[in-house]
Amino acid sequence: MPRDPDQRQSDRRRHRHPQRRRRRLRRPHQQHHPLRPRPRPRPAPGRLRQDRQPHCPRLHPAQRRPREHPRHPLRTGLGHHHRPGQPRPPHPRTPPRQDQPSHHRDQPPHPASLALRLHDPPRTHRPSNGPHRIQPPRCLSRARREGLASAQAYRDTYGHLDVPADHTDPAGFELGRFITTMRDAYSAGRLEPDWIAELDALGMIWDKHQAAWRARLTAAADYHRAYGHLAAPATTPIGAWLAEQRSHATHHRLDPARAADLTAVDPDWKLPYGPDWHRKYHLLRRHLETGQPLDPDTRAGSTNLGSWATRQLTQWKTLKGSQRQLLEALNLTPQNSTLAPRAGARRNFAETVQVLELFLHRERRAPAARETITLDGVTVKIGSWFAKMRTKHRAGELGAEHARLMDALFEGEWTGENPTPAFT
Repeated sequence: MPRDPDQRQSDRRRHRHPQRRRRRLRRPHQQHHPLRPRPRPRPAPGRLRQDRQPHCPRLHPAQRRPREHPRHPLRTGLGHHHRPGQPRPPHPRTPPRQDQPSHHRDQPPHPASLALRLHDPPRTHRPSNGPHRIQPPRCLSRARREGLASAQAYRDTYGHLDVPADHTDPAGFELGRFITTMRDAYSAGRLEPDWIAELDALGMIWDKHQAAWRARLTAAADYHRAYGHLAAPATTPIGAWLAEQRSHATHHRLDPARAADLTAVDPDWKLPYGPDWHRKYHLLRRHLETGQPLDPDTRAGSTNLGSWATRQLTQWKTLKGSQRQLLEALNLTPQNSTLAPRAGARRNFAETVQVLELFLHRERRAPAARETITLDGVTVKIGSWFAKMRTKHRAGELGAEHARLMDALFEGEWTGENPTPAFT
């Protein structure tokens, strides 16, 4: 009769051969290194080390073997628990070892952690029948004295107290950590007023963001002293910073105190007439302050100051009132300036042809598109005028009389490339 499969499985479990403990193979990185000491073998289960005394809860405390206390000789002979009814022996102070220094004398904490203890906080004493009485603060601590001396030396060397966070002075004092600790304590309101006054006397920078803004303001003031305006190019660091401040002011995001500081440097720091106008105005102002004359060909570097001044006088009626006041401060008005255009100064065609003839006699060639000629202090753009006349003659828009005057100055066709003057 076949046996039930469940019965066969239970028989196999009952008569199964006990599993043998297989020796675990160690991987290469787990093999014993010949230079490393072998680990101490662990005690077998159920056995204790010889230096340990087993705790037997079945024995009465009086029957237990007395244990030698390793650090307190007066407690030798006592059990693990104090016997009731007997006085507890005093706990002696364990004297420090001779080979180790004392913690609070030979190994002081870091000076920056003690820097907040310049003046001990005022201790209030409340009598039983009287008001509060504040004790006077103590003297400076050693850490704060060292911090003051190091900060003074740094300021004497660099002229400020913008100390890097990881700066250490030549004496080994971590001044950067000290300054950072002082800032954090100041923000938390844990510094005393007299200590704050001592640090302020050294020029302490409590807020690094405000200090960075003040440094940029100082650079802007230096730029204004050098050039007379704050229209610095946006490609320079100070110009980019000023452009950012103007953007904040336009969107009403600039602090009023900061706006007042910039206004104190230059009332026109927002450049109401554009950066180009302010730059050329101050170039003209510096040119006139040196006592040099102003004529239509006056230049300052690549800027034609004479042409710019003439353009301002020509557009005098369209200028704003403040712009006129700035120009009047330079004595540059249409009434008293020689650059002002004279009434009826516009030349007719025949007069311009005479100017072209004068140019041909001087240069022995036709003028280029951007060439000019000066007559009686007036600059005439003869090159652009000649190019315009050639374009009109090609298009058939030039009159017969005007074409006849132009043909008399050249040999052959004068509308082509490099026409030849008639009197070469």
